[in-house]
Parts: sequence; C-alpha cells; structure tokens
Amino acid sequence: MTIFSRFFAFFPSLQMIGIGLSLAAWLRDPSLERFGWALAAIYVLPLAAYRALRLVAPVQEGVRYLDRAEFVPWWAAHQTQAVLNAVPQFEAALRLIPGAFSAWLRLWGSRVGAGVYWTAHAEVVDRDLLDIGDRAIIGAKAVFCSHVVNPGSRGLMLYVKRIRVGSRAFLGACARLGPGATIEPGGVVPVSTDVYPNRVVGTEAVHAG
Repeated sequence: MTIFSRFFAFFPSLQMIGIGLSLAAWLRDPSLERFGWALAAIYVLPLAAYRALRLVAPVQEGVRYLDRAEFVPWWAAHQTQAVLNAVPQFEAALRLIPGAFSAWLRLWGSRVGAGVYWTAHAEVVDRDLLDIGDRAIIGAKAVFCSHVVNPGSRGLMLYVKRIRVGSRAFLGACARLGPGATIEPGGVVPVSTDVYPNRVVGTEAVHAG
C-alpha cells in the first residue's frame, strides 16, 4: 500500500470525527453556522476530497489488482464515499427533494438527465460512474455498483466500468446493476433482478434472477 493509499485509508475515520465534533458543537450552541459546519462535514468534505483526487489521479475503467504495491485511484475514491455508503440516511433526504439527488451525482461526475425519479432507498455505490437518461424511474432499493472484486490466480482483481441507463428506462424494486450493465432507452428491469456485468437489457423485460 502506498503512502497516498494510507492517507485515504484514514479518510472515513477523519470524516466521522469531523461530523461528530461539528454535531457536538451544534448541540452545545445551536446556530445556523454550526449546523452548516455539520452539513459541510457530511457532504462537502467527501466531495471536495474526491474532486481533488480526480485532478491528480482520475478513476479509470478496466482491470486493476488491489493487492499489488501500486496506487489504485478507484480504491481512494471509494474511501471518500465510505461514510455515505455506510450511513445511507445522509443521502436519503436528498432523494426527497425533486432534482437534488441527481444534482448531487452530477457533482461527483455522473451524467444524469432531467426528470429522473429516485425512490428514497435507491443506492449508488460509485457516485462517479453512472449515466442515466431523461425521465428514468429507479425503484425502491435498486442498487448501482460499478465495480466488482474477485480473487483469482493473478491476485485480487478489481473490474470497474460505468453503468448506463437509457431515457425512460424502468428499474423495479431491488434491481441490482453491476459494472458495465447497460439498460437501453425504454428498457425494463423487473423487481429483484440482477443485471450482471456488461449485460445489455433492451425494451423486453429480462427475467428476475
């Protein structure tokens, strides 16, 4: 693990300390300014860290190996999102405000169209690796995960690829999309369906499984 990697390994802990201190300060002396610091620790800090990382070492699609002595930008980016993934309530509130969650993902680097409907419990694991067209509908507890990690003979392999969802596509509740999954415009993913890596779903609904 490189020195740069070690820094990002501690990022989730540092963020939680910042959140805890800012919330404690707000509870002792409630004010808009102190509440603003708490919001900054939750939302601004990880986004700023990710955008700084992207300037130096942008996340790249393809295959890398996590157990080698090299810096892997995806791993560092994943650490900046670790608290948001661990505490989904932080982002659930954004999904209740029309357009807010889509705007949030755009700040991370995803391309999200107009009028996308997000349910409160949808989950985006890799906020920078998602393309969604206009007026797509995302069902409850749908999951977007643009990476997969598999142990193999050559080491701990990481595969990263953007997920693409076309305009007016429909994802049923508990649908799960893996790296490289593509839902064509108007495509339908039924309830509790796994769309495996690099699979393409057209306008005919796929079978759940």
